[in-house]
Amino acid sequence: MAITLAAACGGAGGDAPAPQPGLRVRIEPETTTVSTGEARRFTAIVTGASDSSVAWSVSEGALGGAITPDGVYTAPAAPGTFHVVATSNADRNASAQAAVVVNASAVVAISVSPQLAAVSPQSTIRFTAQVSGTNDARVQWSADSGSMQQDGSWTAPQASGTFHVSARSVADPTRIAVATATVSPAAVSIAIEPDKVTVSADGPGFQFKAHVTGNPDTSVTWSLQQPAGLATIDAAGVFKPPPTEGIFHVVATSHADPTKTATAVVNVAEDLIDHGGPVVPTTRTFALWWGDSKAFAADAHTALEDMLRGLDGSTYLAVADHYMRGARATTSFAGNLFDPTTPPEDPALTVIAEGACRAYDASGTTPREGDLMFVNTANFPQQAQGRYCAWHSWTTCHGHAILLAYMPNAKGSWCDSGTDLCKSGLSIPTLSLLFFASHEFMESITDPFATAWYGSTSWEVSDRCGLAACAPLSTRTFEVSPLYSNAKHACVVE
Repeated sequence: MAITLAAACGGAGGDAPAPQPGLRVRIEPETTTVSTGEARRFTAIVTGASDSSVAWSVSEGALGGAITPDGVYTAPAAPGTFHVVATSNADRNASAQAAVVVNASAVVAISVSPQLAAVSPQSTIRFTAQVSGTNDARVQWSADSGSMQQDGSWTAPQASGTFHVSARSVADPTRIAVATATVSPAAVSIAIEPDKVTVSADGPGFQFKAHVTGNPDTSVTWSLQQPAGLATIDAAGVFKPPPTEGIFHVVATSHADPTKTATAVVNVAEDLIDHGGPVVPTTRTFALWWGDSKAFAADAHTALEDMLRGLDGSTYLAVADHYMRGARATTSFAGNLFDPTTPPEDPALTVIAEGACRAYDASGTTPREGDLMFVNTANFPQQAQGRYCAWHSWTTCHGHAILLAYMPNAKGSWCDSGTDLCKSGLSIPTLSLLFFASHEFMESITDPFATAWYGSTSWEVSDRCGLAACAPLSTRTFEVSPLYSNAKHACVVE
């Protein structure tokens, strides 16, 4: 959206400053996207006057949000498109306008299992929390008595009574789920082994075991917490997974004391499917930096090179081996390439492919099968906000099929959300770059042409593993995208 000049809003009484020819006002950023209630700082740049101060306002008034005298804008509760205005104090006829797109915030929901529990004094029970509406599944646990651990384990107090265990969403601290625990002296206790497991959809039955203490009658009744869907569990504790994914809860109830139950969480996961297309066990990687090099974070070039060099021989890369159909995944870093021209806004695949082939020619490098080029553009397309952070595909250059990973500069975009989980000291934009690079690398070698390994809804090896994890590579430990392992039916990094 373009900056526009608008007449200054009416001010307080007094003589208006004389117009100053050549005075210009602009706002950074010119456009931005925020969620309802989110704050964003704007900067006004005044040229052509010694007085660089401005008066801030919102064109739509209070309905469009609020802005402080130093340019901190807070979005309203309702979504829409609004406009922030900066008016020069030196010449009130000079102003600039920035557009703000306000999107509705995602609704985060949280639940705790079990919601009701009966335990003995000083006994320990583990609660689990399910978070929806966000990729951040983390919670903060607390209890009004007893000892609470952040893995959901609660040790009851010595005194009998009714107590409460709470799980608060990290993504939205206003969302809290509460479980009630009744503590009373009891001779019977029960536990399920294991208390958490991941199995394949429509896979073989899984055997649970119940351990009852405090009574000679150690028998239990097995059941599934509703809704059970197509999942079943028999009288011997054998759980039969349904053909679809989901989270299920297996319950064992003591025959001697039906008030005593234990719950296990079953994650039924759909594995990747081999559709028969080619995979790429051996790759040669390049990093193309397209545009003004100063637009990237200062540590971006070195960090990406270190990660691509460190992948070979790592346990992280070895996760992909069981998708290589008997081969072993290997890789080598071939170098950085530079194109100082301005990259286009939201380029099509054909444009990115042309840029990659042009970079080969400029560096005197001959492309070959198995090449994977990371195309890092200095800009982040406004059209990509809320749509994607990176993607991978392929093209041909001088008759050779090469793989492409499009990596727009996350700095300042909605994708600029890394956390220094591994204490690397790298900048946040670079941490985001490395996360997306690891994601696209693994999907490029396991499903290079969208014909090899993907699930029934087209998700690939990294798509279902949202949260970052630390992976030790030969160069250093990096924050990477975990990978879904068919062998373990779970997201792993090694």
